Amino acid sequence: MRTILILVIIGVVSAIFVLSSNQARTATRIVFCDVGQGDAIYLRLDSQIDVLIDSGPYSQIISCLNQEMPYFDRTIELAFLTHPEKDHFGGFPYLLGSFKIQALYLPTSVRNNLPSNEPWQQFWQQAKNNINEINYLSQGDEISIGTSLFTILWPEATSTESKIQEYNNSALGILAQVKDKQILLLSDMDIAPAERAISQLNLNVDIFKINHHGSKYGLSQKLLKLADPQLAVISVGKQNWYGHPHNEVIQLLQSLNVPIKRTDKNGKIVLPLYSIPDMD
Repeated sequence: MRTILILVIIGVVSAIFVLSSNQARTATRIVFCDVGQGDAIYLRLDSQIDVLIDSGPYSQIISCLNQEMPYFDRTIELAFLTHPEKDHFGGFPYLLGSFKIQALYLPTSVRNNLPSNEPWQQFWQQAKNNINEINYLSQGDEISIGTSLFTILWPEATSTESKIQEYNNSALGILAQVKDKQILLLSDMDIAPAERAISQLNLNVDIFKINHHGSKYGLSQKLLKLADPQLAVISVGKQNWYGHPHNEVIQLLQSLNVPIKRTDKNGKIVLPLYSIPDMD
């Protein structure tokens, strides 16, 4: 009898733990996954919608999603691939072995200019075989899902960049509106196209993911003032070869009193979107 009672207690405690964990996993939030030198951004919307923006270079994205998505949920309703470089698409092949992606969006600039290297070709064939909907986006397009809106700021509709070194500057630039929060995501764009992408907007964003892992070629004082962020996030690998984030970027953010979170120091960054917490 005592054994049965102990087992019942263990079962109840386990059920409470799972329920509590699942409730936390359904909260509306944005997660900057710690994937090393790359980008992978997960959003949980309306307690039921999963959105992914890029996937990092390797399989680290799997661990992040396993920790963040509800148990038994293996469907990503919407995925964006900002541009076809491995530190942004490399995790997708691992994802497609464990998760279902319903729709994938890429920039129009790469529609007829996709890479020919083997890692990309393998992923692209896998994507075409496993993803129901693949579409292309350019400036002015909007994706509405649940109560959230993703506005495409870049590339321009006329962009036809074809060289691999130009993929950064024809990447998807996204302004996400989630509840009353704005999130600015400009991928790996250099300063000039990034400034053009938001120059006509009157922004005061809650979260600005700093371009290109904190490269000095991705942030200027003008761009930072145009974005006017409450918080800067830098997705970057520890002790990376590029020296990211560059000192100039950190100093610029500090000079304008913008709080900073970075994955190389903070690890995975989880931010609730119903209220941005004090970042001091």
